[in-house]
Amino acid sequence: QASARGLHRAFEEVDTNNSGRISEREFSDELRRLGFGFRSEDLRSLMARFDVDGDGKIDYREFSNAACSDVQLGLTRADVDYSRVWLAQALIGQALADNADDAMAAKLDEAEQLLQAANDSQKSNLGAEHPDTLYSQRELAFLQLKKGHFARAEAEFTVVHDVMTIKLGVDHPNTR
Repeated sequence: QASARGLHRAFEEVDTNNSGRISEREFSDELRRLGFGFRSEDLRSLMARFDVDGDGKIDYREFSNAACSDVQLGLTRADVDYSRVWLAQALIGQALADNADDAMAAKLDEAEQLLQAANDSQKSNLGAEHPDTLYSQRELAFLQLKKGHFARAEAEFTVVHDVMTIKLGVDHPNTR
């Protein structure tokens, strides 16, 4: 239930005009805000993965299905995990913008659940050394820092650093 509320909040954050549907422009703006850049044809392709009914907008049902189900949209497990990380980042952004400590804590807890689910799935499906797994594990470590869980953050960062040291070498910029 808490997860459904957070998912709805994430949808509302992307639906900036409160129409109940996410336009391609709103979708693009949110992806840019999160640091992703897409060519227009790639954006249309990604939008089409979410927009099941093809009406040019993403309604809440389509949004939640994309975030939670790989069956209804025919998404790969990697797509689902990517959606989880994306939603977690949106929740973290919301939490940092909130002034209320309780609301912030709830959003960070929900983001942690999404990141943990993505990371667990990636470890199982891609392996612990896959770049996507390391990325979600690093995001989880940063979230632990934001929550003040320094020992947990250190443990997550240590795993990522150790794998990067083995894979890339100690002198590689990404390892440092």
